[in-house]
Amino acid sequence: MLRMRSREEWRAERQERKAARSEKRAGRRTLEVDPNGLYAALKSLRAELAQKEGVPAFVIFSNATLEDMARRCPRTEKEFMAVSGVGQYKASRYADEFLAMISDWEARRN
Repeated sequence: MLRMRSREEWRAERQERKAARSEKRAGRRTLEVDPNGLYAALKSLRAELAQKEGVPAFVIFSNATLEDMARRCPRTEKEFMAVSGVGQYKASRYADEFLAMISDWEARRN
């Protein structure tokens, strides 16, 4: 037999679902592979390039692409092309700057 939920039960369930979604979103925003600042450095480079070109930063690369780049730490253009969100056009346009940034970051880290 079905029973009607009270408003309080309904609100409590709704609040639980909302809290779970917030936790999930917060976890997505936190890059766990960036203890030494590579992701932040890549975002800074992206912002600089976007400002020079007069476009929004996401046009250069999305946050997800920068996260994947920070995880993979590509060293060659072929490895750079394997990053999610990087195609031939963006690789030919931005690979040199981003690979140099990653190389500098690795040199400072070691």
